[in-house]
Amino acid sequence: MRPRGGLSTAFVLCACAAFPLASPARAAADPPGWLQGYRRSLHGEVLGYQSPYPGPTPALLVRTTDGKMSAGWESEAVPAGYDGDSATFAFMVGLASGYGAHRFDLLVDGKPCCSFRSARDTSEREWTVAGEGGAELSFRTTLVGHFNELFGFMFLKLPKALLTPGAPVRLEVVGEAAGSQDYFMAFEKPAESWIEYRPEEALVRTAAEQALHSLAQGAASKTAGEPG
Repeated sequence: MRPRGGLSTAFVLCACAAFPLASPARAAADPPGWLQGYRRSLHGEVLGYQSPYPGPTPALLVRTTDGKMSAGWESEAVPAGYDGDSATFAFMVGLASGYGAHRFDLLVDGKPCCSFRSARDTSEREWTVAGEGGAELSFRTTLVGHFNELFGFMFLKLPKALLTPGAPVRLEVVGEAAGSQDYFMAFEKPAESWIEYRPEEALVRTAAEQALHSLAQGAASKTAGEPG
């Protein structure tokens, strides 16, 4: 497991600079201090949608319609021989807001872990809920969408008793039966740090042009100061 970092560490880093690049360049790496909460999908409806990363990203979709809609996926494997008291899994998600804050249930390896709700409005950007056996689920918003969706990352802390070294964790989210189109998305992409560089146009004045500009400014000031 990588060295643990504080939750204040930013996953998404954007940088725009005047580098001579023909097109944007991007470098990516796993965020330090967490295990990947998404490695592969197991079941669920998939659609491409806006995410905290640039461009549309495939996502597992769960709505609070009839209580039967769910999505499942696996984390990366817990390191073999891991003996920590707990492990934290990070995964990229989206939550609707303004539909009535409906309930979603999170299962870990087929067993109930905790429940969380979509947002009542865009002010509910960070929260933490306690789960079974000392588990804990946190959410942090990094982007508010065009339709007031909240996009960001969930951090699932699981105690040692719920971990099997060398094996992944199976995660599943089920929406409640509310007859609503309220939704949760789990993006089919590992959490990564990235930096994007974009070429920017710039006007550069040579030394000769600067000297002429200064002379012109001086002449204009002198003319303005002369009596008419």
